[in-house]
Amino acid sequence: MYSRPETNRGPSVTKQTIDTPEGAGISRLAEGVLFLAPLLSLQKALVMAPLLSLLSIILLFGMARAPSRWAPMGAAFRSQWPLTGLFAALALWILAACFWSFDALFSLRSLAMLIGTTVGGWVLTVLFAELPPARQARMVEALAAGLVLAGLVLLTLGVIERLCRIDIGRLFLNMDAATTVIAVLLWPTLAWLVRGGRRPVALVLFLVSLGGVGLAHDLAAKVALAGAGVTWLLARWRPGAVFGAIMVFSVAGCLLAPLAALHLPPSQESAEWEWLPSSAHHRLTIWSFTARHVAEHPLFGWGFDGARAIPDGKTRLPVARFKGCPGHGVPVEIPGLSRPAPADCVIWEEQLPLHPHDGWLQIWLELGAVGAGLTAFLLWRILDRLRRRKAEPIARAATAAALVAGLVVSSVSFGIWQSWWLSTLWGAAALTAPLLAPAKPK
Repeated sequence: MYSRPETNRGPSVTKQTIDTPEGAGISRLAEGVLFLAPLLSLQKALVMAPLLSLLSIILLFGMARAPSRWAPMGAAFRSQWPLTGLFAALALWILAACFWSFDALFSLRSLAMLIGTTVGGWVLTVLFAELPPARQARMVEALAAGLVLAGLVLLTLGVIERLCRIDIGRLFLNMDAATTVIAVLLWPTLAWLVRGGRRPVALVLFLVSLGGVGLAHDLAAKVALAGAGVTWLLARWRPGAVFGAIMVFSVAGCLLAPLAALHLPPSQESAEWEWLPSSAHHRLTIWSFTARHVAEHPLFGWGFDGARAIPDGKTRLPVARFKGCPGHGVPVEIPGLSRPAPADCVIWEEQLPLHPHDGWLQIWLELGAVGAGLTAFLLWRILDRLRRRKAEPIARAATAAALVAGLVVSSVSFGIWQSWWLSTLWGAAALTAPLLAPAKPK
């Protein structure tokens, strides 16, 4: 996580520099990218990765026109060498894990994308923190406008679906990923608006986001939003305890995920829990399968980005769920069930579709204990630095909320290496870095 070095930062960019036609044009271009990001993610969240790269390039071009900023920006990059070393160690281990994966060339391409996303995100985080406060505020306001419009789209479609009983959202848009983008970026954006005196706008953004995500389909985004909201409130009261709890649960989750997944009940037993949604039950099936395969290669894993090729991963497991089932189909024998189940009560669950839907289990499955240990140590260092930061209460609350939202989604949904998801997390990091930065020396 980026933090601005507490040193003499040198000459700042003057108002005249900001207001030159070139500077104003670059600023408007960056604002346009941020405004469009949430809206475009409604159709395809994959746009988050190229948009992050584009934004980094725009800011790099802008910095190139202000030579006085290169020295403090270089100091900002140099201050991150300890974390850079940990990132590099993890990248080297991932590189090694490419060569014992099922398809080394595919894994190497995935690693190249991962490195590109990480470098682009790091550059964006550092450059955004080096912008003048007025330009930062304008960019965040553009993002807030995009989030409000995206939330209104989700809210409108959710109301139409419930009134007309048609799945219009899935028909026209791919909203599940977009709801997670909103759930993560919402909190630092709220902090910027409140700190800038835009409380009415912040309230509108919060209510629209709450309604839009609440009426959407993605359960993970709803849980992330709710957990982040509770975290925001608790962090305003006891920030140190909240960050400490996030550290413990994150590192423990990273290290102990396979052990916990090995103790999940058999699929048919959990299928009888009527309160459990079918999508959540499928997660339990995936996690149990993943944990068993982690135990087969616990030290080095199966190879980077190799989850999609794990043996028997595409095999579908039958489970009977009787809630809301007519029960008129042909009887089918189900393992673990004492009697045959009607065919229309049987759900066939793929044991590992593409990835484990849990970031910690995916790291263990593909990189083994070595990769999980490096990841846990990196997480600990980042979170410990955040815990020690002295910043405004609202900045710490927003950071903690964004962390919890990201951790929830990473633990139950999407592949941990997906570029759009990592780009969303880097976007949140870029927004929070200036909020946590120490005051500039006078």
